Amino acid sequence: MIKTNERILSFIGLACKAGKVASGNQACEDAIKKRKAFLVLLSGDIAANSEKDYTLAAQAGVIPCFKLETEELGNSIGKPERKVVCIIGKEFANIIIKEIDLLNNFGGVEQ
Repeated sequence: MIKTNERILSFIGLACKAGKVASGNQACEDAIKKRKAFLVLLSGDIAANSEKDYTLAAQAGVIPCFKLETEELGNSIGKPERKVVCIIGKEFANIIIKEIDLLNNFGGVEQ
């Protein structure tokens, strides 16, 4: 799990408002398979099997995938029940990855 703050959640919300987010199982599976996803984000309370499935799918598509330490992922896009979000806008994905890197001291290395 990676550290998350309000700034990261705000960027996710902005991406949603801009129409650059796919959320929920089917929409995210489609975005990953069709290579439209630039970033996969998992809620801290996602089921272990679902986490494994999305992590493997993201790795196969060479898409960064992060499990957030918070359970507020769904709330950030106005859908509290969502456990997975794909960022389908490259610019938003890059901004969110940069913020994750800064907060978690990855030094630009994706995990």
